[in-house]
Amino acid sequence: MSQPSSKFITHPNGQITHVFDDNFTDPWKPCETILIQHGFARHAEFWYHWIPVLARHYRVIRRDARGHGLSSYPSRGDKYDYSSDTILTEIVDTMDQLGVKKFHFLGESTSGMVGEAFAAQYPERLHSLIICSSPTFLPEAALSLFLFGRSSWPEACREMGSRGWGEALSKVPGTVSMPDEDYIKWWVSQVAVSTGEGLAGYAEFLSSLDSRPFLEQIKIPTLILAPAKSAATKLEEQEMVQKKIQASKLVIIHGNGHEIYVEKSEDCQREVKDISTMSIILKHGNLGEIHGVLGDDVAQFLGIQYAFLKDRFAKSEILDRGVGGSVIDATRIGPMVVSPLQGCDAEFGIIQHALPKPDLTVSELHGLNLNVTVPLVEKKLPPPGTKLPVCVFIHGGGYSIGSNSWPQYSQARMIKLSADMGFPMIGVGINYRLGLPGFLTSAELREAGYASNNGLRDQINALRWIKKNIGGFAGDADNVTVMGESAGAVSGMFLLHSEEPLFKRFISMSGSTLLVKPLPLPVSEFVYASVVKALDLENLSGPERVKAILEIPIKDLLEKIPPTMPLMPVVDGDIIPGVPTFSQISDKAEDPTYPIPGKQWCKSLMIGDCQFDGSIFSFMIGPRRVGIARSFYKSFEKSFAHHPSSAEKLFRAYGITPDLPDNTALRSIFTFATDIGFLAPVVSLARGWPGKAYVYHFNEPNPWDDGEWKGDTTHVLDVAFLFQNFNEFLPPAQKDVAVIFARDFIKFVNGEAPWAIFESGNEGAMVYGPSLEQSNAAFMPYIRGNAEESCGRRSTIFKLGEDIPLDDLAAAWDHFLAGQ
Repeated sequence: MSQPSSKFITHPNGQITHVFDDNFTDPWKPCETILIQHGFARHAEFWYHWIPVLARHYRVIRRDARGHGLSSYPSRGDKYDYSSDTILTEIVDTMDQLGVKKFHFLGESTSGMVGEAFAAQYPERLHSLIICSSPTFLPEAALSLFLFGRSSWPEACREMGSRGWGEALSKVPGTVSMPDEDYIKWWVSQVAVSTGEGLAGYAEFLSSLDSRPFLEQIKIPTLILAPAKSAATKLEEQEMVQKKIQASKLVIIHGNGHEIYVEKSEDCQREVKDISTMSIILKHGNLGEIHGVLGDDVAQFLGIQYAFLKDRFAKSEILDRGVGGSVIDATRIGPMVVSPLQGCDAEFGIIQHALPKPDLTVSELHGLNLNVTVPLVEKKLPPPGTKLPVCVFIHGGGYSIGSNSWPQYSQARMIKLSADMGFPMIGVGINYRLGLPGFLTSAELREAGYASNNGLRDQINALRWIKKNIGGFAGDADNVTVMGESAGAVSGMFLLHSEEPLFKRFISMSGSTLLVKPLPLPVSEFVYASVVKALDLENLSGPERVKAILEIPIKDLLEKIPPTMPLMPVVDGDIIPGVPTFSQISDKAEDPTYPIPGKQWCKSLMIGDCQFDGSIFSFMIGPRRVGIARSFYKSFEKSFAHHPSSAEKLFRAYGITPDLPDNTALRSIFTFATDIGFLAPVVSLARGWPGKAYVYHFNEPNPWDDGEWKGDTTHVLDVAFLFQNFNEFLPPAQKDVAVIFARDFIKFVNGEAPWAIFESGNEGAMVYGPSLEQSNAAFMPYIRGNAEESCGRRSTIFKLGEDIPLDDLAAAWDHFLAGQ
């Protein structure tokens, strides 16, 4: 409602800030607040013409910056810290004293730099950020514009006074936008409201301000109003800002100079008036009101908790919120489950390229959350009744690391691509418990009421939550595809043991239960005993041990439990009936000793691998690299002690001798690991799938120097390409591959046949790459028939399998990995 406009705020440091506070919204309705921060040498009055437009819809605070307008400024001898922290703290105090906890920040010119710093450091205070004609820093070329023959910008302000400095600036082309002589006179008179000393102090502050380090930290919706022509703000710089800020929108305003907020005020106001739509509100029938964020033609609802935990080992329970419940704030990523914070960097190391990383947090009880990404229809959420196919991504990480909050797993670009193709779909990324809370089990824990395989139970609950609630996001609950990579693909296969139909289609990327086999219960008891020893709990009784493991601080768990501890799914007779064999998996007929009901309720399978997936084992081998050939030789001779000829056949097939140099031996050993751990399971699973199966082989080489496997198609590289999040860092031909790769996956999720079915008589595969330096799709052929060499693979493992059971070869590999 309308109220007296001019106010003065006294800060704890003694400085005074002047504001105009205008509100002409309907007094019985809640309204949001916009804070307007003017550029250098201007003040709040410059924005007079915005008030009739904005104040009808928002409470509008126009604030005089330090040393500007009617705000005070420190004298040259005062002890005043002219720093970013001081300026930002004064903004916080201003809004606190005005009773405003959350607001939109509109910063013009240099105040856009201040806004970027504020958004990075105080994201919880902002609905959105609007920057108008804002550079990210003032380079020497820009600073030189402000000297006017003086030694520095601050000295120019002091010596010339605010009026003299303003008159000089008004004559610089591209600064004052309107050539109207009366406007220029008024403009100079308003610059003169501030003092030269006040401007000088602020100029010293701005001279060293650089907002570029903050850009990648900004996760709130951001509107960039970029002048097409400006002496101080270049369009190329604004485009860079848009790329750095994840949830940002760039609007180019075509004016004659820097002051587009004056010359093109209506164009700017139209964009700003709709800023609240950059954060989006979904009225969900089951969950109530959900606040999300808008990206590039998508809406994202982040960190929605799908289940709660009574304690770290308890079964997760689906979280339902009724319409009368509190608003769900889904505008920022949720916490990770208990796992090492450095896990994201570790996976960047595997990919061999990093992305800007958000501030990651860990929560023991609130990490079971999911992200929902929805395509927009004409900038709006899909209309009620829309039923889009749903793709649920289960991340990998060896059941020890991983999170839906990692930037490489963002589905925003893939969902946008799906809409651009005319095959719109919804993306969901889930968290599930990892490591000790996810997979530790023992007779003691089960007797205390704690079930095994918590991580898999979490995944099942996430899928149940999705089935119940995805309709409110415009998703089709009966048209869900689960897509898992590495351990996520292994998880998807375990979920096929469920009698309850959980999804319609399954995509397995570089992972299977033949690669990561479930632990037998006796082995899980050994793991439990090792954990008890590591935590120094051996002298306690069973109930005391359980209580201690429940109460030990998370920090201690992460520090004391070695990463090599095999905390993985176990054969529990409930979720997992047994340890699979190649013969069971490759047979279309049901094996009553190893039932897979999902072969009936899951209608389609897409499965594939990377050409050098075995590279992932380099992280497990660690210090064993030295003398690796000899240790491999001894281990396999031991495994095949009763059939020494089998070991010899393997050694000959892969060219492994005891005296091979370590690097040469590693490549040969990991080639075998790729074949037995990835290629053979892909073919076996496709052969044993009774429904439609589609096989692919990903052969794009890793293009990045930051790792030892440049030029190889390494593990996890397929996900890096699929989600489009590394496209800026790929050569053009590889970017083409990434897009076509994703397009085929999108078709599959939409129920289309991406290529020919894998079947008897045509065990063909789609092949992606290598593109080399080409720039067309010629390097992505579909290879018919059973020709591994034509697909960039080897028939070696299958020829060996004619004499040596694949299960024996896999068991020998497992023994070697275990150091046996």
